[in-house]
Amino acid sequence: MRDYKPILLLEDDTVDAMTVKRALKDLKITNPLVRVSNGEEALVYLRDETKPKPCVILLDLNMPKMNGIEFLKVAKADDKFRRIPAIVLTTSKTTRTDSQPSSSASPALSSNRWTISNSLRQ
Repeated sequence: MRDYKPILLLEDDTVDAMTVKRALKDLKITNPLVRVSNGEEALVYLRDETKPKPCVILLDLNMPKMNGIEFLKVAKADDKFRRIPAIVLTTSKTTRTDSQPSSSASPALSSNRWTISNSLRQ
């Protein structure tokens, strides 16, 4: 049996986290899901050398302590984490806000649909 890299989920809402977990299960994605509640907790996880690095980061924008935008700015400035793909999950109906990250924080941020099932199995 092959070990898959974990998926790091930054989500403070339990119902939304359960929705993501169910969607991954429906897609038959078997990567372990590691959930943290904010950007600060995510950075602690990523900086812990004993933890496996995730294959992808799924994150909410609106979280306490350190929101998704602030997390992206810090994570994408760090050479150890900048190559980990980050996908923003949001219930916002707009695709651009005043708090949207600069292109240096998230060069691939867009509102396009993207299929993740094949890329998670690395």
